[in-house]
Amino acid sequence: MSVEHIGTMGIFMTAYDKKILSALEVSYCLEALLDRDIRLSKNLCNKVLEYIGLGKKRRNS
Repeated sequence: MSVEHIGTMGIFMTAYDKKILSALEVSYCLEALLDRDIRLSKNLCNKVLEYIGLGKKRRNS
């Protein structure tokens, strides 16, 4: 069937890229999933937040 698997985070990032969801809406969606005990990698969530401009970027020390 040639169906590409991108996962929940990929859907959020695609929706953000296509301006279907704003950065704030993506953030709310992530929070809603985490509040419902959906198992998501904290590292992956942080990468998505950084991708949409709401994450903290680390400085090289």
